[in-house]
Amino acid sequence: MANISVNTPDILKRLKIDALNEMQLASIKANEEHDNIIILSATGSGKTVAFLLPIIQRLDEAKGITQAMIVVPSRELALQIEQVFKLMQTPHKVTCCYGGHKREIEENNLTEAPSLIIGTPGRIGDHIRRGNIKTEAIETLVLDEYDKSLELGFVDEMTFIVKSLPALKKRILTSATKAEEIPAFIGLDNAVTLDYLYQGARKQVNHMSMAIQRRQKLIQQFRPVRHSAQTFTQGPRSIQPIADLAQVPWAAAPCHYPAKCTCNVGQLPQRSANSIARKRCVVKPLHQRQTRVDLCLV
Repeated sequence: MANISVNTPDILKRLKIDALNEMQLASIKANEEHDNIIILSATGSGKTVAFLLPIIQRLDEAKGITQAMIVVPSRELALQIEQVFKLMQTPHKVTCCYGGHKREIEENNLTEAPSLIIGTPGRIGDHIRRGNIKTEAIETLVLDEYDKSLELGFVDEMTFIVKSLPALKKRILTSATKAEEIPAFIGLDNAVTLDYLYQGARKQVNHMSMAIQRRQKLIQQFRPVRHSAQTFTQGPRSIQPIADLAQVPWAAAPCHYPAKCTCNVGQLPQRSANSIARKRCVVKPLHQRQTRVDLCLV
């Protein structure tokens, strides 16, 4: 039953979203008509909003009990979803449960049952076993990035969680990839699949084209400089396009965090290559997934 207190235009305004995209609109419609939904869409395409809006429509603040649960593979994703939910400024309480900090903090938050619980499989399972989470009224379950949770070995915990939800009516699964088979323990019967992976891939190609243009501009800016220059990328896979754009006598020396260095110096003599690898490729810890690249003029 839809919650009349939900004002979608106001929520979108708080999230600074002008309009819902095609996938998000399809999710809202599918959730109104079906109990089991699979959302396949690329990372960054808005899946969080796509399942949070249908959840909010089903929550009843007057019940004062936990009615929905979102299970995610990582602490970072749990905190991200919690932040989006809080930005929506609904009247519903949310509690985030994950490892890496004191369980007692979460136990205090769970004393007054939240409408929504977000968390990782291990910590949620632990709270259920301890009786901190009351599961008898949870009707909606979201397994966000469920394939990653399975890959990380959370099968037993996820199985336990699903079996601990006697009133479960709605299941929403999301993924950025197509899984070959959905485990039977999830109980996903007659599911409707919203497949927007191709659309997401097409947008990703456009983003990659823009990124290559920026890199080309970067190389041109560095070319007149008669000394080493540095740039940073978001991962090892981002290094190779820069190396390809760098022409002799330029050399791109990718240094993979935390301590591997594979020098890619094109057609430079081996002696010069060794010199660059020894003097220019300085490996240092960077923020999480960043990777250092030295562009050296020889």
